[in-house]
Parts: sequence; C-alpha cells; structure tokens
Amino acid sequence: MIDSNHAFSLREALELVRRVEACDISWFEEPLSPDDYEGYRELRSRSTIPIAGGECEYGVAGFHELFNSRAVDIAQPDLCACGGLTEGQRIAALARAHFVDVTPHCWGTGIGFAVGLHFLSTVDMLPGRLRMPEPFLEMDRTENALREELTPPRFQPVDGRVTVPDAPGLGVEVDLARLAKFHGVVP
Repeated sequence: MIDSNHAFSLREALELVRRVEACDISWFEEPLSPDDYEGYRELRSRSTIPIAGGECEYGVAGFHELFNSRAVDIAQPDLCACGGLTEGQRIAALARAHFVDVTPHCWGTGIGFAVGLHFLSTVDMLPGRLRMPEPFLEMDRTENALREELTPPRFQPVDGRVTVPDAPGLGVEVDLARLAKFHGVVP
C-alpha cells in the first residue's frame, strides 16, 4: 500500500502509478487533495492500482460525492471524524450500494483504534467475488504517548490479526490519571 496523505498533483500521482504498477500494490491511499473529486476519478480510470480515500470526508454526504464521481475503489471513513459508528454504518451501506470496499481510516488513540476494530467487525463485505478480501485496519505504530498510555491494555497483533475486545462498550477503559496528566492536571 502507498499512503501519500494528499502529497501529489494528478500529474505527479499518475507518474508514480506508472512507475509502481508492476509492484503488486494493494492500494494508493489519499494521493490527491481530498476535494479533487475529478482528479481522483481520472486517476482511478488510468490506474490498475486501486485508489483509496475518504479519511477527510465528514458524513454520508461527502461519501455520496466520492461514490457518485466514481473516485475511489476503497472508502476510508475516519469514524472519529465522520460521525461515529452510526454514520459509519450509513457510509458502509452507501459504499456497498456503489460496489466500493470499506476500510476505516484509523489513526491516533486506542479509543479510535477500538472504534475502527468494532466497525470493521460488522461491515458487510461485498458479495459475489472470486476472492473475498481480507478486512484491513490501519494500525498506527508511530510513537504516540496518548495512544500508548491512555487506554491500556494496548492492542497487539498476533499473526497480523487483532482480537475485537469483548468488554463493555468499546472494550477499552480510559486511565483517568493519565488523562489528567495529558490535560495538564497532575492528580
């Protein structure tokens, strides 16, 4: 996968695609400015690499525009920004109606990761495929004290898989002492 975080113009993204198409890339994430629906559509039509995007869309209306313009192969709602689990389910239903896969964008805290994990465990995969895709969830591994300390226990992948918590709610508890530290109040 390639995640460019809106780094390219259409011309630059097309040049990169031409150079790496033979490398069996799973997807090209957020190659263009999130508002460049026409650019996404053109890039998608000229690339054999699936195009992923949507982490900057807020609500089902923004995804409606992405899907109607045929801009992405993979929708990536950020559940902490798009309206939560309920809006995420609406986005997933709309994606399914447009034959677009869904992989949630997940970056930041353990709470956000837990939300993405629960969401992904309920997403209805598109039927009628030669090979059903494995569900993917981003797992931010950069240093992040807020993620590492605020919600123990930490999620640990085993053989590339993470278990969905079965404790109440999202299955994570906020360490209130750590929260006070991050807020600038020391208990």
